[in-house]
Amino acid sequence: QQPGAQVLAQRDIDVAFHSIFIANTGSGLKQIRDVKGLTALKGKRFTFGSESSTSGRLMPQYFLAKGGVKLADFAGGAPGFSGSH
Repeated sequence: QQPGAQVLAQRDIDVAFHSIFIANTGSGLKQIRDVKGLTALKGKRFTFGSESSTSGRLMPQYFLAKGGVKLADFAGGAPGFSGSH
């Protein structure tokens, strides 16, 4: 969580890590096929899993950033956290 930090080690299974984003059918969102499509989430309410979770927050946040989405871009200026997986 430090700016400029670099990965020194990684498990071989982590190379294929992916995240799944789930939306309510009433959200108006369509299927997103790549990280660039995540910009459709701007202005929407968004909830991560546990704030301290790698799979529930850190990796999804990484993919959002790769797609050009900042946490401040969500409705209310910040995402929520479910506190659990």
